[in-house]
Amino acid sequence: MATIGFISTNKLMTSPHAYEILREYNEILKRDGKVNRLKFYREIILKIRDGVRRGESISQVLTSFPKETPPLLTQMIMVGEKTGRLDSILINISDFYQKEIEVSISNLLSLIEPVLVVFLGLVVGFFVASILLPIYSGISGI
Repeated sequence: MATIGFISTNKLMTSPHAYEILREYNEILKRDGKVNRLKFYREIILKIRDGVRRGESISQVLTSFPKETPPLLTQMIMVGEKTGRLDSILINISDFYQKEIEVSISNLLSLIEPVLVVFLGLVVGFFVASILLPIYSGISGI
């Protein structure tokens, strides 16, 4: 389950009061806005809030953040807004990105495992050599 700061996106997306949750989160950001990791979210949430107040759609506001929001996200939100099924679209988006994260982590672990096996093999080989070479040297000297 993905989180925005500490708010679960599944909770946010399934709530009929998603805008209220964003408003509460905005208040937390105003109060605790000095925390560096929240600055990124703060700017986006404030722009979304202000845009919705002006009558813009969420997808229109998100287009002003092309580096931070993938085009798929913006397009899916646009479809959800036009069809009136934004809540279910946001749940699908959340599930999609959660699976993407899980696949990325799995792929990363698949790459790390062989490297660790080789590293551990070298370490064990070093210890075996450091123990057996003096023994063989001593036996050959007799």
